[in-house]
Amino acid sequence: MKRVVLALAALSMFAALVPATAADMSNYKPRSSYGYAPAFSWTGFYLGANIGSSSSKYNQTNDYAYGPSTDTSMSGKGLKYELDAMALYQFQSGIVAGVKATIGTGAGGGTASQTTDLCQTCGAWGFTDTAETTVKQLWGGTAQAVLGYSLFNNSLLLYGGAGVGFGQHKLTYKETFSGWGYTSSYNNEMTSAGVGPVFELGAMYRLTDNVVARAFYRHTDLKLSSQSDLYSKTSTNYRDNTVGLGLSFKF
Repeated sequence: MKRVVLALAALSMFAALVPATAADMSNYKPRSSYGYAPAFSWTGFYLGANIGSSSSKYNQTNDYAYGPSTDTSMSGKGLKYELDAMALYQFQSGIVAGVKATIGTGAGGGTASQTTDLCQTCGAWGFTDTAETTVKQLWGGTAQAVLGYSLFNNSLLLYGGAGVGFGQHKLTYKETFSGWGYTSSYNNEMTSAGVGPVFELGAMYRLTDNVVARAFYRHTDLKLSSQSDLYSKTSTNYRDNTVGLGLSFKF
């Protein structure tokens, strides 16, 4: 009889526990299997702006109708301002691939100018014939394919880019003849478009899940379209090296 009473008491306690346990299970919310939020991914579309220090070099060949041909090398420095757009995709391996484009204005590479003596022996005859050439970048842009690798739990992205650079430049030519009490000048102003390869190395750092900072180095090598008139023909190659910083917003 004693055993029967003990068995009934145990059964009553078990019956009382079952509803409470079921109620607890109904309120249970599973936690993340990792216990923390998913890691940031570089996959997405980015819009931003860059500012950089630009150092350029123009190699120019002038073929004159009346006088010898001249080769001119001019250098300039200036600030470059750009808008930057990127579309990136991150693979599980940590490799990031995508495309990026920039468009900029301002005094990229600065204004380069040089004066050439077209007649070095004319001084003995009492007159001079000189030419002043000035080149300035009006605007420029790039379109690149990008490949990189993500580090430190996707906080840092190291990347390289290669593609096509393009832009428009203003060329100003002024020839001045002076001597024997007489001075005359000939002025010509032209715009020239250029296309060529561009290469970029950079690093992007995640400040927040929606804002990234960027540091980069870019080399651009453009061949500008030839310009000619009745008196001269000008061919120009443009090389630019830019070191810059930028911020982008991730959508």
